[in-house]
Amino acid sequence: MSAIKYSVVIPVRNEEEVIDEVINDVKKALNTLKSSYEIIVIDNASTDKTVDIVERHSDVRLIQHGSDKGYGGSIKEGVTAAKSDNIIIIDGDGTYPAEDIPRLVGYIGQYDLVSGARVGKDVSISVIRRFGKFFHHRLINFLAGERIPDMNSGLRVFKKDVFLRYYHLYPSTFSISTTFLLACLLNDHPVKFVDINYFPRKGSSKIKIFRDGLNFLLLILRSVTYFNPLKIFIPLSISFFAAGLFVAFFSMFYLDKFWDVTTILLFITSVVVFLFGLFADAISKLMMRI
Repeated sequence: MSAIKYSVVIPVRNEEEVIDEVINDVKKALNTLKSSYEIIVIDNASTDKTVDIVERHSDVRLIQHGSDKGYGGSIKEGVTAAKSDNIIIIDGDGTYPAEDIPRLVGYIGQYDLVSGARVGKDVSISVIRRFGKFFHHRLINFLAGERIPDMNSGLRVFKKDVFLRYYHLYPSTFSISTTFLLACLLNDHPVKFVDINYFPRKGSSKIKIFRDGLNFLLLILRSVTYFNPLKIFIPLSISFFAAGLFVAFFSMFYLDKFWDVTTILLFITSVVVFLFGLFADAISKLMMRI
């Protein structure tokens, strides 16, 4: 058993304006827990004074990337290097309330993943990002089969062994947060969402709205297809079957002729998609046992 109770992983890239404040706030919050901890800052090839500022904190472990390995790459390296079984991650841009860490930590004995949900009283998210999140949330809620208030929060507490179990699935982008969440939800790991605030960031955002939005969409579909493929294939099968019925009735009653080829193709496609879904589901269940 590790002597260190909590390991805090802080990914950063060009956060010279706020990283000192973030580290101090994290220390203040962790000191209230009266337990041993370590802070690991993963610098993702910063070109400003971020590294110099972090090095002033002699009690902070600094891991530097010589090249851009992405947000996900930083998280993976930080968690792997952590000495504790209890991992806390918080973004280094000052947008997340470090003072809420003790609240999240209080649930870790009951849950494998405790995630801050940015739905508190003070939440600063741009209109265009709210629109994208609204669409993604509706899709992920349907595919995951439950309400998810925040799918890619940057403030979380979780078990290291659970995170490492799905290590091979994680991308090196911001999508790692969503991937880990879906892996937990779709494999029946207990997950707790805790309402938190979200503050305006200092400096420029690393997120590219349209590129990362598309990546999130593809990630959601890919993850659900991997863990629960019937959630994707059954609706598709039903859609093709319904389209076949529509073409059949429309052609018979409104066009006075039967589009037999189109109708048959739609029905066959419906059956093929359904059978392919069953095959994918069988493979998914087999992979879960390996």
